[in-house]
Amino acid sequence: MRKLSLGLLCLFCLISTRLHAGAFIANFLVIDAPPQAVEVFLDGVDRTGISGIFDPATPRFYLICDQVADTQDLGFADYFGGQLSAALACPVLFTMVHDSDILVILLYVNGVRAFAYDSWPGYWEGAEPVPAISGLPALAQAFGVSGGELAAILKLPYDEYPLAEDRLGAIQQVLGIPDYIFMSQAYALEMGEDLASYGFQVLRW
Repeated sequence: MRKLSLGLLCLFCLISTRLHAGAFIANFLVIDAPPQAVEVFLDGVDRTGISGIFDPATPRFYLICDQVADTQDLGFADYFGGQLSAALACPVLFTMVHDSDILVILLYVNGVRAFAYDSWPGYWEGAEPVPAISGLPALAQAFGVSGGELAAILKLPYDEYPLAEDRLGAIQQVLGIPDYIFMSQAYALEMGEDLASYGFQVLRW
């Protein structure tokens, strides 16, 4: 029995980050693929700086943190997310939080982007925070949940979720995603030994 959940560990990291600056999160969540298949795929990736995190208690999910993803380059998200989903024949969810202001969620199915959400697409131009959503049925289908409940959270105004990671937490609960979605490669590197000691399988590439 674990003495401390991974969710609490990640929450500690998130609180520590907020004390100094906004939160920055970026990762890929592989859905419904055998962990061995994910690891074989990552063995063939021609770069380092990748962490794989698997919780046997929630075998549906395999989290991938990547130093390149931490740059928050959405072009790379499309490339690697599409590559993962095509090679593993399963949905892949990319999640990004920028400075606690912007939440981006992208879903890849069969190698292509099937769902996209940006909580503040005009952020860099100084526009009002009006969310942009496309492909919601694909996200609901991938997780087997109600699209209506998801839409209600995704469309809520910025004032309801001034911290992007709080909106992410609400979405995570609807989708049934475990708490370790709150992680970047930097967190994964910092927490590696702790994660392993609480029963999570952590691999580095």
